[in-house]
Amino acid sequence: MLGTLLMAAVVAVPAFTGGVLSTLVVVRRRGSSTGTGPEAVVAPQPPVLSSADAIPAAGTAPVRTAATERPLAPADLRRRRAREAAEIARYRTDLDAVPFDPGAPDPDPAVLAQYRRAATALARAVRAAGEPVASGSSTVGRPLGEGYGALFRLGQLIGEAAEISTAIADYRAQLDAVPANPEAPDADPAVVAEYREAIAALSRAVKVRQGTGKTRLNRVLAEIRTGRAALVRLDGRLNAPASPVDAVPSDAPPPEPAVDGRGGS
Repeated sequence: MLGTLLMAAVVAVPAFTGGVLSTLVVVRRRGSSTGTGPEAVVAPQPPVLSSADAIPAAGTAPVRTAATERPLAPADLRRRRAREAAEIARYRTDLDAVPFDPGAPDPDPAVLAQYRRAATALARAVRAAGEPVASGSSTVGRPLGEGYGALFRLGQLIGEAAEISTAIADYRAQLDAVPANPEAPDADPAVVAEYREAIAALSRAVKVRQGTGKTRLNRVLAEIRTGRAALVRLDGRLNAPASPVDAVPSDAPPPEPAVDGRGGS
């Protein structure tokens, strides 16, 4: 049996590495008792992917895309469209209730800019409501949220603008009531200087009103305080009592020399 016996050994070794299953078949023919002789090795079979390869690695989440999201059912889509339409209508009502007319002559610049932000948010929400959707999340939530933030700031600016307008109007009336004419030929230079400072303060306040900064109200009120301080000084110069020297006529004779108690001068 040593020289004539043919032995065939087929060994199937399953190996699983990273979700890949391969089978290695080794066929060996023994030619002698020493173990020497021809050998044939069959190459590994092509790998077969298992379902484990479709599972993402630990700590990662599958990425959701428009292609993988499940489209809304027709009934769900109708309910969502109706809900978004109601939200847009409610926001439009709140915007229309704002006491501001963007078409009015000489609108407040800061209020006008904020009103346009709120109106832009409405337009974005209307566009978003008409876009195709594939999930239950709302497409109008973000633009309407930004719009309500703009409406809140708009209400603050309207109150500030009213306070600014009242302060400037009151100061202008106070300035117009000053009985001073800086163009008069005999005008006191000190009076003219104070009057011009009061006018310059009004001009600076009006210029600040044309801006849109967050400190606009405080800056306008500061300029008006500066102008009113100039008016107080101006009023003091206009209404100051005449000094004794000013009361003496320019053509009056010189005073008599004083006489001491001894009868001498």
